[in-house]
Amino acid sequence: MKRSVKVACLAFLGLAVLGGCESSEKDDEAVMIQGSDLTLDDVSTDAILADLTPELINLRQRPVDSQVDIARSINMDWRLFWEDWGKVMLFDRQLRLNERPIP
Repeated sequence: MKRSVKVACLAFLGLAVLGGCESSEKDDEAVMIQGSDLTLDDVSTDAILADLTPELINLRQRPVDSQVDIARSINMDWRLFWEDWGKVMLFDRQLRLNERPIP
């Protein structure tokens, strides 16, 4: 059993070494850094120091995450506004479907 495992591992390792990984220049040119206009060709010190974290808009969020938080906040604000408006206009009275008196 142990010998067959060793043979299988050696065969897998041999295929991995012979197969290798290839990368063409066309693939590298097509890669863009998310959230910016920089390509892999622009690796100068000035370009890197200009924006150290191009994919982040603040310390922990991407632009999409920030937009989702803003949308949630606006949605919650409007729902709370309409709830408060109902209380001001006295629309939030209890239902009178109960046979017991409501204090």
